[in-house]
Amino acid sequence: AGRRAAIKMAEESPEETTEPKTPTLEEEGAGCGVCAVTPDFDGLIGTRKYDYSYLCTPSMPWAGGGVSPPMFLGKDEKLPLMLALLMGLQHSLAMVSGIATNPLLIAGDACFPWQLDSAMCDSQSYLISAAWITSGILTVVQVFRLKLCGSKYYLGTGLISVMGSSFTFLPVARDMVVSEIFEAQQEGKCNSDGDCVGYGKKGYGKFLGTAMVAGLFELGLAMLPPQIRRKFFPDVVTGVAVMLIGGALISAGIKYIGGGVFCAENDLSASASFGGPQLCTENGNVVLPFGAPEYIG
Repeated sequence: AGRRAAIKMAEESPEETTEPKTPTLEEEGAGCGVCAVTPDFDGLIGTRKYDYSYLCTPSMPWAGGGVSPPMFLGKDEKLPLMLALLMGLQHSLAMVSGIATNPLLIAGDACFPWQLDSAMCDSQSYLISAAWITSGILTVVQVFRLKLCGSKYYLGTGLISVMGSSFTFLPVARDMVVSEIFEAQQEGKCNSDGDCVGYGKKGYGKFLGTAMVAGLFELGLAMLPPQIRRKFFPDVVTGVAVMLIGGALISAGIKYIGGGVFCAENDLSASASFGGPQLCTENGNVVLPFGAPEYIG
């Protein structure tokens, strides 16, 4: 009886129809559907949705009641156009100097008289421009998260992941540039005035080649299943690595407070060679010795 009832119910139940999946706004917008705004007051200005006074009013941690937390914004939440432009400008201004610091330090090492490579030193502005252009292009790729044709893989994260020069590789790059110049000096390949033209560039080229090979290795690791990647990089390893990177960046923040990274790292060597403190030229028209009270405030 139970079997006959089940058969009867199956015969009476309508057949399930598979409806075509409606593409989401994120898919229709090529990975940037969240960027689409409605052409009305809330979509363009959004003062009724977001408190602009929080964005523009400074608050001090020691004030009464502490600092109020910011408004929570979800991952794919649509922001008013004006708010998105203001936040984007704020973040871009904060990141411009950080992206330019690495090429500034790498090329700056070849500007000192005792390790001079005029060709590498003159490439400073070119390297900074290349870092900014590359950062912008790769940031667009990361944010848009394009799906690769005919596969389940995506190019990019779809998150606000700003791509830029990393301080993690800075010691390696600087050491390869300076080591190449020192080797040229020991072998007598430099000019009579001590200018080792092109040897700093040669060391930097070796660093770029190493970075390209390492990038292909990381690409291969990214294609592995998550279960296998976790065996290579357990939580203990990744957690310690992130903690050490954060600890190392504390010193960079202190150097910025004192006048700049390049100025701080070359202060002692400049004092020994020129008999005076290293002047910080990374702050526009404000040129003062490292650690000046005007920098610290």
